[in-house]
Amino acid sequence: MERTMLLCSSSPISSSPTSLRNPPSLIIPFQNQLSRSISIPSHVRYPLTGLLTHRRASSPAHSSTTQEVIETNKIASGFVEIGFILGVHGIQGEVCVKPNTGFPELRFRKAGRRWLRQQVSGTETIEEVELVEGREHPGRNGWILRLRGVDTVDRARQLVGSMLLVKEDDRPLLEEDEFYTRDLVGMTVILKVWFLQEEKLPIVSSSEEHSHKILMKSPWEMLQSPVGSGGVISLLSSHNMIENLSQMGLEYIQICSIKNRYIGRSSLLLGFAHSQKADVGVQIPQDTTDLEESFGMVFSMNFMKKLARQINKLQFYAIPTLSSHVEMVDKKWVDVVPSSPNSYELCCTIYSCINACSPDKICTMEITG
Repeated sequence: MERTMLLCSSSPISSSPTSLRNPPSLIIPFQNQLSRSISIPSHVRYPLTGLLTHRRASSPAHSSTTQEVIETNKIASGFVEIGFILGVHGIQGEVCVKPNTGFPELRFRKAGRRWLRQQVSGTETIEEVELVEGREHPGRNGWILRLRGVDTVDRARQLVGSMLLVKEDDRPLLEEDEFYTRDLVGMTVILKVWFLQEEKLPIVSSSEEHSHKILMKSPWEMLQSPVGSGGVISLLSSHNMIENLSQMGLEYIQICSIKNRYIGRSSLLLGFAHSQKADVGVQIPQDTTDLEESFGMVFSMNFMKKLARQINKLQFYAIPTLSSHVEMVDKKWVDVVPSSPNSYELCCTIYSCINACSPDKICTMEITG
């Protein structure tokens, strides 16, 4: 049994051929319809179908991101942090630096001007320094730097606790289809989590003479199967949740699989979809063979309202299956154990939502690594 997880945030945004769970044509929409995409390198993996809702403050081209995490922290006078001096190395005045940048080779190996932010007599100061040379220190997951004028242990110790800075306008130029993560995301607060049980539909007979017959699990219970990820849409509509969420001021909903390892990347997908003014954002892990098992999608609330009025846009598939059941024979209930497919499971994938969305309002984010 699958469940759906619903998260709400008020923080502004600064497989077989016969299995629906991996239909052969599932990839086609991403190849032909989705006009904008992003490639995200994966460094952290996260392990329930999840629905996340987000509220934004401000809003698809094949593109990729370059992450320089600490350079999202703006410092006074247009500086950004690139590393923290955490100790002294050796007796020649070298210092150990913990990097906080996605460009360590550029920031710590290339000689040139840098700045130090220090606390001097209770006052914060920013001082220009010159980096002479730097080398990586794999054992400590950091860098060893030599700064001009710092050639003794005592002088180096005075710098411990300082923050290395660069000018904000000194950020590396990115390719035309690249952008910084800091330009995408800003939402951090999660307020609510809801779990919803997945919808089910009756299993029907596939025989010609009983083509509309619903199979019975017992004399008093129908045989049912999960409808698939697409059932979340009708579930939200039937419980009036979409309208309720909209009244709360939420502007985005994210639905993701429990098995999606990249749930923690939801803010990236949300930020990207918003920045591209997309109604639908699709997250595609590169190493996944079954998209139905690890999906992650973002929907604008306006699109969700539209979709709730156009449930017929969701495509259902009839999947031939073997279904043991009971049936009445000569006024007695008997067990039926088939040796070949005798029924259809009616399933719907969440990707069929794309049918209701304009291609230029869809963006994709591919996670690599």
